[in-house]
Amino acid sequence: MRWKQPSPRGLLSAAGSDCANRTWVVNLSIRQLLLVLVFIGIVGLQVELALLRHAESFSQWIPHVTLMIGLLVNLFSAVYVSKTIFIWLLSRKEKVESLSI
Repeated sequence: MRWKQPSPRGLLSAAGSDCANRTWVVNLSIRQLLLVLVFIGIVGLQVELALLRHAESFSQWIPHVTLMIGLLVNLFSAVYVSKTIFIWLLSRKEKVESLSI
């Protein structure tokens, strides 16, 4: 693959170029890093609340429930949304119809 020079109008006008595709790759890896950091934070808070035995009354269960909902949303986002973005990116790529050796 050859790198294409972006147009003088800027990178926003080069939506189909390799440079724009590289930007998507960088955005996906940053997104995955943030998902991992949120996951680690939620698990860490759950462990801390469990070690503090923060479950004596109904009002003390509220953080546990909200953290579990956040964990499920984070996992859903990491699995389903990442898969959807990946499939969408693959569908945008040009398909090679013939291979010359």
